[in-house]
Amino acid sequence: MNRWIGVLFVVFPIVVVATVIVQVAAVGDGPDPAKDKIAESLADIHDNEGAFLVAQAFDIATNVLAAGLAAAAYLLFRGRNRPLALLAFTGILASALLFMLADVGDFTVTRLADDLAQGDAGGAGGGEILDLARAIVMLSEFATMNGGTFLALGLIALGALLVWAPQSGGASEAASTIPRWIGWVAGLSGVLIALIWLSAAERDLFIVPTVGFLGSFVALLGLAWWLLKAQPEPAAVD
Repeated sequence: MNRWIGVLFVVFPIVVVATVIVQVAAVGDGPDPAKDKIAESLADIHDNEGAFLVAQAFDIATNVLAAGLAAAAYLLFRGRNRPLALLAFTGILASALLFMLADVGDFTVTRLADDLAQGDAGGAGGGEILDLARAIVMLSEFATMNGGTFLALGLIALGALLVWAPQSGGASEAASTIPRWIGWVAGLSGVLIALIWLSAAERDLFIVPTVGFLGSFVALLGLAWWLLKAQPEPAAVD
């Protein structure tokens, strides 16, 4: 079982990177809800609809994997500190659900881009389609930022668990060999991801949580290395 969890921790960042590459190739950093840019964003989505939909499909797969990752982390580390393990599980799972909600918004915007390109305004007019698209993009971004907040909470809890939680009380013997640097990287990555709200004021500041996301991949790959090398058993249930 632990070997499969280790494989999951390797596959997850690979799928995320693939998603980002496909989306950036299709529409850059995604639709821009600014009033003077939304029309151009919809045109880009329509012109690259196939690649954009593939990116969203990859993103949904990523969120499903994230839910599995949350459950795996809880099973592995609940014996060290059950409240922290539960907090990590809740934060990562909630982030996956919110990111999936943002994907629903992106799919909806794709349909609106088609309607606008085909002139099928349904009597509402192109201006109202643009206004509706702006609203949906803003809601998707709001869901994404809230998802980032919950992910940060989960990573900080996971980091605290690996660095400070007792290494006894049901944890496997191999659990005590986890390098503490993995916990520090996870926790610090969570702190950086929590700053995702800075991008609401300036989109270029998204680079800050991006560093956090990359750091979380380092922590995941570190855990994967540990699992595949040590192959610990999940914590025993009291």
